Amino acid sequence: MGPEVPQSERKADQEVVLVQQEYKRGSSSASEISDAVRNMLSNHQNDDELRQALGNEEVRVDSISITYGSSNLDPATATLIVTFAGPVFFDVWHRIVLPRLERALGNKSLGPQVNPEEESDER
Repeated sequence: MGPEVPQSERKADQEVVLVQQEYKRGSSSASEISDAVRNMLSNHQNDDELRQALGNEEVRVDSISITYGSSNLDPATATLIVTFAGPVFFDVWHRIVLPRLERALGNKSLGPQVNPEEESDER
């Protein structure tokens, strides 16, 4: 069984359930990671593993998005926020996308996942 889906947020004007995870910054920028993820998602029809994992989900290039977050104003402590358009994309991230990113960009491309409790203790 994969990782547990964190709490999600339902947007009033959409049926999409957004799920987020935060990672410490690694060796790759948000745009490098975002470009690689967009490339994977835009080519999902030609990728048997992704196509099977995504099933009938509507796939857009922003179904998994990466943006900068920040613990504070120090760029060295900036974080990356990964937003998933639902639990299926959360699962696909952990089972397929993240391992592929680590192979393509290096296993330090993303830092460790930020533990929400750890983050609130620092404040």
